[in-house]
Amino acid sequence: MSTRHAASTFDVSDFSPRDWSPSVATGVTPGDIDMVKNFSGDIEGRSVTRFVGGLTEDQSAGAYAAWESFEGSIDGVAGSFAFVHTQVLSDSTVEAMALHIVPSSGTGGLAGLAGAGGIRVDEDGTHRLWLDYSLPD
Repeated sequence: MSTRHAASTFDVSDFSPRDWSPSVATGVTPGDIDMVKNFSGDIEGRSVTRFVGGLTEDQSAGAYAAWESFEGSIDGVAGSFAFVHTQVLSDSTVEAMALHIVPSSGTGGLAGLAGAGGIRVDEDGTHRLWLDYSLPD
């Protein structure tokens, strides 16, 4: 299996915060959010996402973890799969970011999909996702 690279931009079409008030308070306000995203580029389709995380009041520090279920295509190959991602923000700078495809989550033409990638927000607000992935031959 050779590794391929796919990239896309995405926008958020639904952003639904959920009530969550943990019984232990910290310097970061936590949140629980459901999102729907729409992707275009090498990665085409839509996803539903559950985020759990939090930010400081000035939004300069915090972290999140997310589960994302995607349906669509990668480089024209259709199916669905899940991926997880996390990010840590400190002094308004991304300190750590990880994104991994969930093993055995691929369906259709994406069955056997494996790999990792990342998410970035450009200065102009453009959201980008990329994957370095492999599929069985």
